[in-house]
Order: sequence, then C-alpha cells, then structure tokens
Amino acid sequence: MRAAVYTEYGPPEVVRVIDVNKPTVGKGEMLVRVHATTVNSADWRFRAANPWLIRLFNGLLSPKNQVLGVELAGVVEEVGEPTNGSPPRFKPGDWVFGEVANHGMGAHAEYKRLSQDAPLVATPAGLDHHEAVATPFGALAAIVFLRDKAKLQPGERVLVNGASGAVGVFCVQIAKLLGAEVTAVTSTKNLELVRSLGADHAVDYTQGPALADGERYDLIIDTVGLLDTGHCLAALTPKGRFLPVAFGPSHMLRSIFNRLTGGRPVLCNVAEATLENTEQLAAWLAEGKLRPVIDHRAPLDDISEAHRYAEAGHKVGAVVIDVA
Repeated sequence: MRAAVYTEYGPPEVVRVIDVNKPTVGKGEMLVRVHATTVNSADWRFRAANPWLIRLFNGLLSPKNQVLGVELAGVVEEVGEPTNGSPPRFKPGDWVFGEVANHGMGAHAEYKRLSQDAPLVATPAGLDHHEAVATPFGALAAIVFLRDKAKLQPGERVLVNGASGAVGVFCVQIAKLLGAEVTAVTSTKNLELVRSLGADHAVDYTQGPALADGERYDLIIDTVGLLDTGHCLAALTPKGRFLPVAFGPSHMLRSIFNRLTGGRPVLCNVAEATLENTEQLAAWLAEGKLRPVIDHRAPLDDISEAHRYAEAGHKVGAVVIDVA
C-alpha cells in the first residue's frame, strides 16, 4: 500500500509517499480502507517536533510512529474475530470516520488497522467522506475544551481567537450549541464565514486588537497561541477562565501559579477522542447542527505541500487529503 512516511524530524520535505506493507488483521481488530484524511496542526507539529517535548514520547532522535494522520474517513474492509464474545460494531462495507490520535496515528496511508473498540462511528447518511473527515480533530477538541474543561454555561460570553481554523470553526459552533454568546476573532476575509457559523460578534484582528478595551468574557479560548496571557486574564470576568489550545511552558507555569494563588484559571488540557463524544458529533452532523469547513483538497502525492500550507497558519477549516 502507499503511505506518507517520515523517518526524521524536519521540514515538510521529510514526508515522502512510498510503498509499505499492507497491515494484516488479527483478533479484535479491523482494517479500514482510508478514502480521506487531513493535515492539521498535530501532524505538522509531530513532523517538525515542535514543541521539542514531542521527542520525549515520539522518539528522541527519530519518530517512532512514522506515518502521521489523526483523522480518517473510509470503508471497513476486513473485521477480525472478536475477543470479548460481543459481535463487532462494524462489518465489511460500512463507511466510518473518526480520530485515531491515540491509536498510533497512521491515517496518511491507504489502509489503517485499528482495534474494534477504536472511537470510529458510522458516517451519517448524506454526509460525504470529505465532510466527515474534516470534523473529528476540531470538533472533539471543542467539545472537550468547552463543555468538559471550561464547563461552559448557557448565557456566558466566549471569545474564540483563531475562529476560522480547524478547531476554531467548531469552537464557534459548539459554543453556540451550548448556549453561549460568541465573539469570533478572525481576519477580514473570514468575517462572513464565522458569522455564518453562528458567531454573535466578529472581530477583525487586522483592524484592531482582538481584546477590545472594556469588554469582559467568561471564557477566552485561544486556538492559535497568539494572545498575551496577561491581557487575556485582565479581560475575564471574576469567574472567567482562559484556555490556550496551543499551550506552552509559560502557560503551564501560569496555570500552576494561579491555582496556588487563587488567580483566574489558565486551563492547559489536551483533548482525547472518545467513542461517546464521536457519537455526539455524528448525531449533530446528522441533524445539521454542525457544519464542516474545508479549506481545500489535495491528493496524497501532494501531502508535503499540504504540511507546508497547514504550518503557515492561515488555513480555513480543514485541509483534506484524498487517499482513495
């Protein structure tokens, strides 16, 4: 099979499409024929080892998992014998999608072997695999960050910085589903997009600061890591909290300091894909409550250029890679 492989950390050119062995399926496993995947911030950060701490769990000198890709949409090709006595959730021919970050990544390939309990769900009727694959990474992060970590409540005021990115477009939509008043920060060309996604207010960061003087928010979520922590904390209500999605050591230190001193919370968290949350996404998609946003599509052979484009930081929604 063909797969996009990287054997060293570095620039986009280290990713090469080559032939590798097709996985075989054992007990409790299934094989998915990948039709579409994406290149997102997780992919280019692992490829570039940025931040450097990635090397501590992905290989100090070279990557352990040499095929990236955390989102997939495709069709089940083979299902192994179950190991727990229960029938498998899927059968050959079923269309599925989901996030596989905690299952070895590996979606940048024609086939992905997974355990039968992996957080994949059936693709809703009427949703094509390009729309399906553009959803899990950003939407699962938004659910975990907004609902579970920040405990967002109806009527609260939320500011989403980077509102047109892969995570931001779903933060806007899911914050609205949770009943919040949403201010979306983006560039001029994406103002109408974020309004169409449900934002109550849209701020053009090219025309002025993201945080207007005097405005106060119950939650500020920075999806791109460009807001100053002190400015964010100063713009919070007394019970407000700041959640930097792309957090670094300085955010972690401030989080600890504020926890010890009673300051406003700085929430540094990672989002883990679960079957329950992926089923919730599928339900919202089927009901038309969530809208996937696709920047553009590219073939697998152009995946190194997709890395370069995603790393530049100006994509709108997802960059989808056609595999099949």
